[in-house]
Amino acid sequence: MLIAFVPFYPAVAVGEGLHGISGGALRTALGAIAIGLVGHRALGRRVGRNQLWNSAGNAAAAAGMGALGTFVSHRMPLFAGAALCVPAAIALLSIRNREISFARARQAPRDDERKAERWRALLKNKGLLVFTLVLTLFQFANASLLPLASERLAQDFKARSDLLAAALVVVPQLVAAGLAPVIARWADERGRRQMLLLAFSALVLRAGLYASAFDPWYVVGVSAFGGLDASVIGVLMPLVVADCTRGTGRYNVTLGLVGTISILGATVSTTVIGFIAEWFGFPIAFTMLAAVAVIATAIIYFLLPETVESARTNED
Repeated sequence: MLIAFVPFYPAVAVGEGLHGISGGALRTALGAIAIGLVGHRALGRRVGRNQLWNSAGNAAAAAGMGALGTFVSHRMPLFAGAALCVPAAIALLSIRNREISFARARQAPRDDERKAERWRALLKNKGLLVFTLVLTLFQFANASLLPLASERLAQDFKARSDLLAAALVVVPQLVAAGLAPVIARWADERGRRQMLLLAFSALVLRAGLYASAFDPWYVVGVSAFGGLDASVIGVLMPLVVADCTRGTGRYNVTLGLVGTISILGATVSTTVIGFIAEWFGFPIAFTMLAAVAVIATAIIYFLLPETVESARTNED
């Protein structure tokens, strides 16, 4: 509402700051609620369903808001976003506290809900450290792709910019909604590392295709690979952190820290890549993002251990 009524830089900056705070809190809280409800063994299936509905909601909202922005006014999507907070709050209040095990929600040892590992134990966890690094590189490579594509489309096809921007969100979110349950099942059956390699390969391909050619519906088609990335990262982030913090009592704070560190990569990306696109052009900016994704893929292949096996060992 602040952005809708006061469309000037200071107010928009405050609004975006509030958006960041709510997003960070929700991701961590929903991850804790999920594992507190179903436990570690069923977390993959639960997170897959969460990601399905999250992506489907994003797609429906983007389609509706794109239509409102195109055919009504540019401010209507902001009013619609504010209105959607009401049913979201009602759904949240429908979750019963007594159904959540707070010991499971913290990944605490079975015998002591309050007990927690020392921080040095987490700092020695190779899987957690490498995953945080590659997730940060993913955010750096991924965060600027959609804004760059949208900006270029807005410059070249201004009359259809709202509709095209909505399509760039709707298409990958529909793909993510369809893939999320499958990715969750494969992550349990085939391991986390294989799914991460698949997602990062898709990220490399997407950035490379954006750099090679540019046409409105070509770009929308390429954005479908973003759905694969969104489903894998959305499912794998809470799963890998849960694997690495099994029995430590540090799941919530670790999930929050991993999210915070990785989002710093996105923050740096939009600034650095924005300047590169302005100085050297869009193809060079897309090529740099592809190079970062290649580096992250190599780190996964050579350095990241399979975390699901260590979690099963701890569980046994």
